[in-house]
Amino acid sequence: MNLLIKFGNLHTLDISNNNLGDSGVKLLSRGLYGKISLEKLTMVDCKFTMLGGEDLFMNMGSNASLKEINISSNKIGQYKEANLVNRKTKATCI
Repeated sequence: MNLLIKFGNLHTLDISNNNLGDSGVKLLSRGLYGKISLEKLTMVDCKFTMLGGEDLFMNMGSNASLKEINISSNKIGQYKEANLVNRKTKATCI
């Protein structure tokens, strides 16, 4: 996580196809909170559930620079995915 913090100008992060699960998403989202100006976050098939999604959007929801997020192919279902993304009004879900 310290490596990510050093790259404060990181604009795009794609960590797709990693078995993060809920606990990994929780750690990642807390580590990214308020530390970088991320514009695009891609977390396709990271094997997290609604619980991990809630943590993600709780911590990343205040990131004004975040414009696009892709959390498809996780274990949260399309309806729940849309609800999470709607909480972050500037984010779009692909």
